[in-house]
Amino acid sequence: MLIDTLLRSGLILVLIYLAWVDLRTFLLPNKVTYPLIALGLFFNALTPYAFCDPHAALLGALIGYFALYLINRIYRQFRRQDGLGMGDAKLLAALGSWLGIGAKTGTLAEMLHSRHQTLECDLSHRLAILNQSLEPILILVLGLMIGGLLMTLYLPIFSLGKII
Repeated sequence: MLIDTLLRSGLILVLIYLAWVDLRTFLLPNKVTYPLIALGLFFNALTPYAFCDPHAALLGALIGYFALYLINRIYRQFRRQDGLGMGDAKLLAALGSWLGIGAKTGTLAEMLHSRHQTLECDLSHRLAILNQSLEPILILVLGLMIGGLLMTLYLPIFSLGKII
């Protein structure tokens, strides 16, 4: 769970960096987009934390790239100049290599329910661990409280024996 969160956070940070570079220079550097594509394909093919299966990742990368490539080619046919930079196509290919092609619409409820079940299972596991670690402490505290109560009840009775 932690590794999955770290990987997603790292991907988001790289995308924020690319957005910042693109905003400042209107360029997306190949030295970032190419490794991002390769890492997405590697990640989904060879790790247990994959976001999608390898075929969906490869199709996502190819369709992501060629969709913008074709839009640029059509624009170039009519206007005799590029309509968009190919860095955008490489970035979409990188996103496709990480997320795959299977981004379904209308599955928000299913996704949220699945996330709810995962978090609920994680919470119950953590509560069970907390319960196991606090149980001996609670028994000790209750024992001391009951022992103190018994001492306060029986000490006056024992001191009566000395008086008589």
